Amino acid sequence: MIPTTVSKTRILIEHLDDAGDCCREAQETLEHARKFSPSIDVSELLDELKQLRHKITSLRASVHRNAYSTSAGKYNNTILPVSHTSGLIPLS
Repeated sequence: MIPTTVSKTRILIEHLDDAGDCCREAQETLEHARKFSPSIDVSELLDELKQLRHKITSLRASVHRNAYSTSAGKYNNTILPVSHTSGLIPLS
């Protein structure tokens, strides 16, 4: 994985979270449709959505692991967040 900024990684993880949420919502919608009309066979679609959601979750974990690992040289050419100073001036 090419090093990227922390903010871009966070955005990517948020997008993957959204994609996983969409799969979950689609599963819930199909389950409601099946309850409303039991003659509709949605089991294959539910299985595919479950697999897709699992793949998205794995990809998200991989992105997170690669972006935030502490291995040497991982943060070369990467912008990291900097903590703000307290505004106090040292007396020494």
